[in-house]
Amino acid sequence: VPFLQDIGVSKTQIGAIRNTYGLGLTVVGALAGAWMASKMGLRKCLWIFGTLQAASNAGYLLLARNGAAGGSLLAVISIENLCGGLVTAGFSIYVMAQCDRRYSAFQFALLTSAMALANFTLAPAGWLADRIGWSGFFIFTILAAIPGMAMLIWLPPSPVFPASVDETEPDLALSMKE
Repeated sequence: VPFLQDIGVSKTQIGAIRNTYGLGLTVVGALAGAWMASKMGLRKCLWIFGTLQAASNAGYLLLARNGAAGGSLLAVISIENLCGGLVTAGFSIYVMAQCDRRYSAFQFALLTSAMALANFTLAPAGWLADRIGWSGFFIFTILAAIPGMAMLIWLPPSPVFPASVDETEPDLALSMKE
């Protein structure tokens, strides 16, 4: 929000775009992400979704350099929210696949809580933006995705959710195919 205000976007515009239109696109992204993971496999989708999410920050870089003229603000927020939904779906599926069926509620709660701890890493974002400027900050966020993306190399083959899974053996729903 501070960035958007710095480039002249009002709080009313921010709320209207991010909290209504943006929320809808996040839901669309999550649904699309789940569908894509079921068709393409999670591992491939994590690569695609992570790359798109990092690339979506390039839109904010353009806003930092050119301002929010015309429909650029709506386009950037739309792309970012859609990509955020894709990433949320992919990560949620990944976390669910890591859970042992016998302890799934506890493990899912624990793993998603660990994910929520990542929000604490946002605290120094304002400090960093003050030091290197908004353009530098958004370049940094794009580059910061590289270590996480590199870790995908060690991810085992992904779960796929085939339509022909026998309902009597639910553990087969997460068969390991590529």
